[in-house]
Amino acid sequence: MYKLLIIPILIIQLLLTSCVKEVYITDEIQRIGPRLNYFDGRLGQDNHSAIIANDQNIVVCGYDNSRPLLLKINDQGNFVSSTEIALGYESFGRSFVQLLNNDFLIAGNKNVSSRSLLELYRCNENGVLLWTESFGETEAKAILALTDSLFLIVVQKDNLNASINLMYFHLREGLVSTHNISNSDDLLFSQIIKTIDDHVLLVLGRDYYQDPQIDVLKIDNSGYTVWRKSYGQGLHSKPKVLELPNQNFIIAGNDISYSSITDRNIILKMLNSNGDLLWEKNFGNDTINELINGMVYNEDNTITVLGHSYESYGREKQILLFKIDLSGEIIWQHEYPNDAELVGTHLLKTKENDLVIIGKLGTSIFMNRLSSEGEILDSNTR
Repeated sequence: MYKLLIIPILIIQLLLTSCVKEVYITDEIQRIGPRLNYFDGRLGQDNHSAIIANDQNIVVCGYDNSRPLLLKINDQGNFVSSTEIALGYESFGRSFVQLLNNDFLIAGNKNVSSRSLLELYRCNENGVLLWTESFGETEAKAILALTDSLFLIVVQKDNLNASINLMYFHLREGLVSTHNISNSDDLLFSQIIKTIDDHVLLVLGRDYYQDPQIDVLKIDNSGYTVWRKSYGQGLHSKPKVLELPNQNFIIAGNDISYSSITDRNIILKMLNSNGDLLWEKNFGNDTINELINGMVYNEDNTITVLGHSYESYGREKQILLFKIDLSGEIIWQHEYPNDAELVGTHLLKTKENDLVIIGKLGTSIFMNRLSSEGEILDSNTR
């Protein structure tokens, strides 16, 4: 049975320490057998490699046979197309955006002599390569559209103490500017989103057991940091962020138990537009690990949260989905058992408000389409 651990707000002390009050959920979690659609290929960067495109198809950016890949699936789960972009081997798509004319702009990497080079690819909606531009040795993490022609590329090498750089690229002018983000705390990139007020939120995380930390930065379109705040206590590992229509936002991460390897839970923190804490809640179970993977906002002022759960020994990963109201109370919760190591990395919404989970299993990409209440819908396989 899942329980909801509520950490009450104690004015200023809340940011430093908190007491945990235990409140138990009475309903058993609903377990639903999955109907999954599998496709060849590997996903690119978590959070930034699957979108619902202009034509309402689901498009996934990744790689296959060491070449960038664009995979199209319709919202019923049917295979539309899979295109390996015509580049040399050891090239990989990481993150992408779609332009107004339906072209795709892909941030990726090419491995050359044990070095990873940042590359930008533009292709049409059918995956035909139009041009390529290289930017030197670093790792592409995400690309974000700021305007119709200006894009922000986040880069960072995959090692501790690696600097984080924001590269501003214009379709006509090329690389406009580069800004360095201070990273003395060994943080790794996790997610970036555009805000309602035309800024961006950059989320960084550190996965040290004894010293976890999450930093959230609000940055304007010129690269200036408006504010930066740390949320270190009890929160770590690949954090996510979701902005709400009132410009409050939620960051989500995972806590860590120092006494047990089978007690990691999902923590959600509701923040105001200045990053100040409004409430914090811990979702989990005493004997099972739960990890965060994604969130979406719903028009009925609720939030759907995607994660996965597992025991450290003797149990495969299970896809976990639950819905909460804006005070953090659970409305429903589902678990989708499977016989494989499935991890859902993207949670998307269709125009009908159905939910789509995109995830990975080894060298395959899977899709699962659900109703807005988490019930699995009938779909065809490839």
